[in-house]
Amino acid sequence: DRDKIKVLLAQALFGQPEIILLDEPTNHLDIQAIAWLEDFLMDYVGRAMALFATTSPSYLILQSLDLCNAYLAEHGADFEQAAKRADRLRASLTEAGYNVIGDERLKLTLASGFAFSDGTKLAEQMKAAGIVPEYYDKSHVVMMFSPMTREEEYDRVLRELQRLADESIKTGSAGSENHKRIPAPVRKMTPAQAILAESEYVDARDAVGRILAETVVSMPPCVPVYMCGEVLGEDALSYIKGTVRVIKETLF
Repeated sequence: DRDKIKVLLAQALFGQPEIILLDEPTNHLDIQAIAWLEDFLMDYVGRAMALFATTSPSYLILQSLDLCNAYLAEHGADFEQAAKRADRLRASLTEAGYNVIGDERLKLTLASGFAFSDGTKLAEQMKAAGIVPEYYDKSHVVMMFSPMTREEEYDRVLRELQRLADESIKTGSAGSENHKRIPAPVRKMTPAQAILAESEYVDARDAVGRILAETVVSMPPCVPVYMCGEVLGEDALSYIKGTVRVIKETLF
């Protein structure tokens, strides 16, 4: 029986099958055969999983992180120098009236306040001057720096933002708009219940007040705004277009 099992396994495994179904494959195998089978399957699974990819994280991102770690080990001082430059920029912008938030040293996050009231408008003004933010929305503008960011580029960002702040204050448009905080969504079902429930696609305007059957994200930065199982609020209509999947009303 032991030799027969080995022969059958060999036929199954070395034929390069697309699918392998094994029912207690180690029965009647000796220790050496079991160890070989485990090594073979681990290698087979590893190669099979190489066919799958995800964008978050992706292999390219993971490889980039490996390269980044190697760079940090050799050029850590460059990052510290860049962080000090960003710190000086952050302090100068605070003096200019900007509401600087966050504590990541190479990320500059400006929140609406005294210096500007509309993040989208500020970002468009920056882009017109050849400065493109990493991200922006109605209330924030975000910029990212690295050791490759030159001293003159920090100076350019500072001069332009100081100019825009002065202009905004002179025209009386700074801090003139009150932004409402989006209320916390109301949960009616667990994510598992919502995903498995009978659902339908409807226009986003008709989905207000109904339970979502899928997660709603805003691009960028692909952060969930509403989770499945939560009731879609009217505030979502400002950034959600098209159709969304909701639980069928016949269930309630």
